[in-house]
Amino acid sequence: MLKIKLKKLNIMNDWKKTKLNYIKSKDVPSENGIYLVVKVKEWIYDIPMGLEVVYVGIGNLKNRFKDHSSIIREHNHKLAGKIQKEKLEFWFKKYQKPDLKDLEDRLIIEFTKANPNLTNILGKPKINHLNNKGANSNVR
Repeated sequence: MLKIKLKKLNIMNDWKKTKLNYIKSKDVPSENGIYLVVKVKEWIYDIPMGLEVVYVGIGNLKNRFKDHSSIIREHNHKLAGKIQKEKLEFWFKKYQKPDLKDLEDRLIIEFTKANPNLTNILGKPKINHLNNKGANSNVR
């Protein structure tokens, strides 16, 4: 059922991507959207091999990119460790505010099934930067 909903939302098409490196922030729009921090083992003819989603988030894409690409600004210690040790990518898609929170929750649930080590913070309220309200969730 979730696959049908995601397909209906057309969220799985047209992802943009860039290396998670602060100087690449010019490649990321200052608009709201959904994003993934991704580890790709290697690229073969523009096909990602060994893809692992390590973080799912929403918010102003450029601001969140800058937060995640700076060890000083990163709020998630587990993710900060990965950023220091691994070459990660920032995959993003512009998306409308009203649907973002629900979409983020659904993607976190699904990606946690595939990767139980997803670095989203578990059991803590997360501030939704779109409306500055906390939300309790056991999947963060």
